[in-house]
Amino acid sequence: MNKINIPEALKVKEHGDFHSEFLLEPLRKGYGETMGNFMKDLLVNELQGYSAVSILFTTMDKKTRKISGTEEQVVDIVMNVKNIICRINGADEYTKKVSFKGAKNVKAGDLADSTLEVFNKDLHLFQVTSDFEAEITFKKGNGYILSYEHKKEPKVPFNKFYIDSFFSPITLVEMDVSQIRVGGHMNFERLTLEIKTNGTVKPKEAVKSISDVVKDRLEIFSEKRERKVYQEVILEKEEEADYFEEDEEEEEIVEKKENIVVEEILVMELELSQRAKNCLKNFPYKKLVDFTRVSADELMRLKNFGQKTLDEIREKLSDHGLTLKGETLD
Repeated sequence: MNKINIPEALKVKEHGDFHSEFLLEPLRKGYGETMGNFMKDLLVNELQGYSAVSILFTTMDKKTRKISGTEEQVVDIVMNVKNIICRINGADEYTKKVSFKGAKNVKAGDLADSTLEVFNKDLHLFQVTSDFEAEITFKKGNGYILSYEHKKEPKVPFNKFYIDSFFSPITLVEMDVSQIRVGGHMNFERLTLEIKTNGTVKPKEAVKSISDVVKDRLEIFSEKRERKVYQEVILEKEEEADYFEEDEEEEEIVEKKENIVVEEILVMELELSQRAKNCLKNFPYKKLVDFTRVSADELMRLKNFGQKTLDEIREKLSDHGLTLKGETLD
């Protein structure tokens, strides 16, 4: 029986506090791609973080919909608040009440207190010209949540606006699989994961957290976990056909609903040019919403990524009400 090579340790190359490369070798052929894609998906969609989810303008006029105390538009303020990088201490949700009197250039750092820790303190939020009040709610979560998914009230107040939220602290995750020699054999691989975070967590901590998630998920396949026995429900023959028919109809409805969920749209399933698809197939950005957390400059620095591909991605994002990081819808 062939011996399966298991890496003894994970090699780490640090480029800074929040930028590291992780090397795993030797791996059997095919394991690099499998493990790399698995880790990328978990880092982006399962790792928990914090984000603004809504803002309520106390000084907004109900008739004119204008915000007293600032000349800026709601959409601009919302887009800026969306980019706040933060952490809530001792809670999963926190509402920050802000009040300013007189002219002031409000930055993200002005929101920080003992509960809310802000990491990009110089981020511009809005310009205040006179008395201004608002309430910004932050939450802990994971993945990308669209604004309408945050809504709980049957009727949202006229002065409350929900925000698209990207909770993951991962700003970049790139994977590279290369062939290596082990002894006299070349059928082994090296997996390299490059990870950047937004400063709320270090790459090592992120990988450790995801490793714990993986172990917990896979433990179900182990005989050590206590197995639950469910009582078998026997259906009458005349009810069985109706039951499965209704079940199939429900599955079809759910499937149709899932097909229109924006955060599940895969880039390679969009109507893109073959040139764009060839360029994107090896990129870490598999879902359309992944592109909302990177800027155009970051994308243009990627190998083989050109202006035509960028324009196509912008168009597809716009079709679904999304934009690249730092951009706004026209």
